[in-house]
This record gives sequence, C-alpha cells and structure tokens, in this order.
Amino acid sequence: MFLYVPDRAQTTASNAPRFTASLNDNSDDWCFGFDSEQLAAALNITTDSLFQANRHRELTLENVEASTPDGEMALIKRYTFRVGGSETSLSVQTLGQAGSA
Repeated sequence: MFLYVPDRAQTTASNAPRFTASLNDNSDDWCFGFDSEQLAAALNITTDSLFQANRHRELTLENVEASTPDGEMALIKRYTFRVGGSETSLSVQTLGQAGSA
C-alpha cells in the first residue's frame, strides 16, 4: 500500500468518488494506493500532516474488513486508518469478472 498525490488536472470535487491507484495489477508484485488528499480530509488533517504521520509511523492501518468471510476474492474491502485520536475508513471495490461459458 502507498499514499499518492493526485494529479491536479484530474482532481474533482472533494465529495466526488475517487479511485484507488494501482500498479502491476496482473503481476505478483502488485500494489495499490490511497489518495492522500482524500485520506487526510477524512482524518480532518492536512496532507502535510498525513505524510509526516506516515514518516513517523503514527499513521496506522487499524483494520481491514472484506466482503467475504476469509477475505479471498472479496470485491469490497474496508480499510480503517488512524492518526492520533482520529480514525476513518475507506472502502475499495474491485471490478469482478462475470460471464458464462
């Protein structure tokens, strides 16, 4: 997981849905990131404070909840973050594959 700064040209209204960034989706070394502006706003702190908290290991991932009992093949996961006394959750939904043969 990583934090990223969104491209200013693509920034939308703060209440508009945002997408999680991902790298190497179809590889063993895949990773994904959270929009630092969205996470900071949800925690009611500045993005500078968010990155500083991350550097000082004060930004913690408290919990991950999945839409399936064992977390495998879950289409929705909810990530709960904490900085000091502030806590927030962001949900990530992946597009499932459907079809018939």
